[in-house]
Amino acid sequence: MRRLITVFIYFLPAAAILLHGCTYQGPVKEIITEKRIARANTYMQGGNYEDAITYYTKALKVNPQDAIAYNNRGLAWGKKGDYDNAIADFTKAVEINPQFADAFYNRGFTWGKKGDYDNAIADFTKAVEINPQYADAYKKRGIAYYDKGDYDSAIGNYTKAVEINPQDASSYNNRGIAYYDKGDYDRTCSDFQKSCELGYCKGLDWARKEGICNK
Repeated sequence: MRRLITVFIYFLPAAAILLHGCTYQGPVKEIITEKRIARANTYMQGGNYEDAITYYTKALKVNPQDAIAYNNRGLAWGKKGDYDNAIADFTKAVEINPQFADAFYNRGFTWGKKGDYDNAIADFTKAVEINPQYADAYKKRGIAYYDKGDYDSAIGNYTKAVEINPQDASSYNNRGIAYYDKGDYDRTCSDFQKSCELGYCKGLDWARKEGICNK
C-alpha cells in the first residue's frame, strides 16, 4: 500500500513527496523491500538522511526497478544539499515510471535549487500534464517563472494554483508579490489581504509598513 507524506515549507525550501514502497511479485522480495524502505522513511522523517540513503540503497539492491525508492533517495540527497545525486535519482525514477508526477515535481524543485529555472519549468510542466490538479506544481512553476523575471507567467500559474486549492495562502501571497513587481498595487493588496485571511500575513504587514496597502 502506498501512503503519501507531504512536507511543504513555504516558498523555495524543499517540498518533499515521500512515498512508501509498492507491492512486488514474490513474497520474500516484497517483504525485504518494504522493510528497508519503511526503515529508510523513518530515518528521513527523523532527519537522519545518511542512514536513509543507506537503506534506500539496500532496497534498490533487492529491486533495482523500484521507482519510489529512487524518488525517496533523491529526496534524502536533496536534504543533504547534494542536488546532482538527487537529480540523478529522480531521473531514474521517471525512467522507470514515466507517469510518476511526484518525481518530476521533485526533480523540478531541485533544478530550481540549482538555479536552472528552464529545466525546473519543464519538469513542473510534465508534472501538471500527468496530474492537471497538481496545485503545488503550478505554484512552483510560478516561482520559477518569477525567478526568471516573467511575472505574467508567474501570475498565471499562481492563479491556476488557487483555482485548484483556494485555501493556499502562499499562492495568493506569491501572486501579490508578482503584481507588486508589475506595479499593480491594487491587486497586490487584494492578494495580500486574501493571504492574511487564510493565515499568512507577512506580505500584508510589509505592504502596510511601506504605505502600499493602507486603505
